[in-house]
Amino acid sequence: MVKSYAPTILTVLLRIASHPETPTPVVAHCVTGIGELARAAGEEPVPEIDALVTLLISMLSDQTSAIKRNASLKTLGQLASNCGAVIKPYTDHPQLMVILFRMLRTETNQPTRLELIRTIGMLGALDPFKHKVLQGGMDDPNADTSGPRVTDITLLMNISTPSNDEYYQTVVIHSLVGVLNDSTMKELHYEAIQAVMLIFRAQQLRSVSFLPQVSSFMHHQYQDKADLRFYPLSSTSSESLR
Repeated sequence: MVKSYAPTILTVLLRIASHPETPTPVVAHCVTGIGELARAAGEEPVPEIDALVTLLISMLSDQTSAIKRNASLKTLGQLASNCGAVIKPYTDHPQLMVILFRMLRTETNQPTRLELIRTIGMLGALDPFKHKVLQGGMDDPNADTSGPRVTDITLLMNISTPSNDEYYQTVVIHSLVGVLNDSTMKELHYEAIQAVMLIFRAQQLRSVSFLPQVSSFMHHQYQDKADLRFYPLSSTSSESLR
């Protein structure tokens, strides 16, 4: 019964919520109503999904109104779970992922954080290379830049071409060098060195770009007159140049 009236109800709610003079509580209730409509009517809101996501993004970006952010966050999750709006909101609106992850870093209210995590899960996982292409070098103006923050995504963004081999190799080398530079993980250093050697032997010239990362550890070890069990590391450069 609801499905036959869903398009008309959706049109009215969307028009009221989108009007710039609509009071904030009314906007929040309209958006909540759209989420409940999606839950009751299933895929009926799909034709308007682009306009809905655009509205929800503008509400999520509003730092002055918690009620609008909470309502839009819940409705976004309902659209994803009931209308099949997964992945596509990310591809059509690249800024959405930036906004959601910024909220995840800054949000302190526990129920809101749980809803946020639930919504991100329902929206699905976007391929990191696809995300890089969609971003096109776009930076988050509200991101914290007080210090370097190296993550898998950071490494991905520093790769000039979207190659699976380069991405995974970069992540692995970075992780292994992190182990080697950690004095509390000395018992794992030998295994990490062996892993680095295997990578250099397999990748050969493609591993040359990682020599600076590894050579910094070698230099530190030789200065400290490290145990000779680290001698295999000296062969990594020759392995990469064969």
